[in-house]
Amino acid sequence: MENNLLSFWESVEKTDPLATKKVEYGSRKFTAIDAYTQIKNATAIWGEYGGKWGLKEMSSYVNGDYVFLNCIFYCPKGEFPYINNIKLGDDCMKKVITDTLTKCLSMLGFNADVFLGKFDDNKYVARSQSKNAAPVTNRNVGGGEVCDVCGSVKIPGKNNKTYCKSCYLKWAKENNQ
Repeated sequence: MENNLLSFWESVEKTDPLATKKVEYGSRKFTAIDAYTQIKNATAIWGEYGGKWGLKEMSSYVNGDYVFLNCIFYCPKGEFPYINNIKLGDDCMKKVITDTLTKCLSMLGFNADVFLGKFDDNKYVARSQSKNAAPVTNRNVGGGEVCDVCGSVKIPGKNNKTYCKSCYLKWAKENNQ
């Protein structure tokens, strides 16, 4: 039997498009992953956070406008050190811990398709939705339904469909509305 060193990576690399959101931060545009979806997926594999997996030996310090976190990520696959930082602000410690955890999980392959830029390819996202995700039509989220196209909170549209604002504007432009 051949030993596939990428077998674990390949088992956790695909992302449900409903667990992502588009982010614009200054001039940067990227796809972000819901951190708790990653944590849930890791929990499904290794059990509760803090048991067989998590962050340990954490220490933090402030330098200028940033808080730095030094730690060791551990899991049944092994452990490794990680250093991260985030700008000082409300909940900055919580944010740097969550960001560090998701970055460490990504180094093991969790949601690698997002980090590899595949979510910048609309065809890949459409294939992922059809293979990995439940249909988004007529789901309720926080008391409202979601867009039939992208899964965002929707607004009434035409052709018996509902759209988020950006998908509706795209549809209207494409259909000369």
